Amino acid sequence: MTEKRFYYVIFVRKVPEIYESWIACSEQVTHFSGAMFKKYPSLEEANNAWTAYVEAHSNVQLLSPQLA
Repeated sequence: MTEKRFYYVIFVRKVPEIYESWIACSEQVTHFSGAMFKKYPSLEEANNAWTAYVEAHSNVQLLSPQLA
């Protein structure tokens, strides 16, 4: 049986990114007050969430997150 894969979008942190593991994501958000992040079941949904976030927050200066 294959393991279910998830993607984690960090919206608010020093470097917003999409992470492929909770371990990598948690290293960026643990002990960071005000961190905003969410788990998604597919890369497409993670990218869509990031795009919607950027459109809703016009002060976000990044073109797109990097896949970490």
